[in-house]
Amino acid sequence: DVKVGDEIVAYWNKKLYYYTVIEKKTVKPNAIEIENKTKDPTLTIYTCTPAGSSDGRIVLVAKPK
Repeated sequence: DVKVGDEIVAYWNKKLYYYTVIEKKTVKPNAIEIENKTKDPTLTIYTCTPAGSSDGRIVLVAKPK
């Protein structure tokens, strides 16, 4: 249910980090480029689609607020 413009809050090392989703896409399972390093700070989250399936991935790309 996450969509572009939504906020993501991550807690790591006793600090809160705030991100805004800038892209949501579906890719094939072999799309390893989604794990490439980025020039700017970026949070990338991905999971299977549909839930439990291995035929694709939902990818969320977020930038710091």
